[in-house]
Amino acid sequence: MRSGVTLMELLLVMAIVIVVAGIAFVNFDSAYDEVKLNSAADTVRRSWAQARAEAIDAQVAYRFAVMPNTSRFRIAPDLPEYWNQSISEATESSETGQPLQIIEDQLPENIVFDFGGAGSSDPNAAGGDWVPVLAFLPDGRASDDTDVTLRLKNSRPVRVRIRALTGTVKVETLQGAGQ
Repeated sequence: MRSGVTLMELLLVMAIVIVVAGIAFVNFDSAYDEVKLNSAADTVRRSWAQARAEAIDAQVAYRFAVMPNTSRFRIAPDLPEYWNQSISEATESSETGQPLQIIEDQLPENIVFDFGGAGSSDPNAAGGDWVPVLAFLPDGRASDDTDVTLRLKNSRPVRVRIRALTGTVKVETLQGAGQ
């Protein structure tokens, strides 16, 4: 009758534990990436709702624009003075007399707006200008049916879509891993 374990048995058990831990870590990391992408989709959805509410409240069209292949986005009135390189003093809504809101934010870390071919190789495409995605009209409708794709390296991209007439937003995970 033996009272201990051999060195070989101990090494074998340690090797199995290390392999199982490695597999669990890879699965945990990819699950966390999916959570980050869903959080980014929620950020876009919330921003669209906020832009729609601002348009209705101020009775002025509001634009949602992004800097392609970055995480930055902007919500501001769909008026030329709000989209020039240097923004002049904010104007007031003719309906309410309140100053119009300008909101700039970004997605969670390492997640970008992906527009495929449109400037996809250059993060500063179009000279770093804001690219309009959609506008919300004072009656609450969106200007067009629109979608944006959110990408995180080595993860499946997520598409966020809005129906213009109803304002219904749908989020879907696309097939194929990120680059």
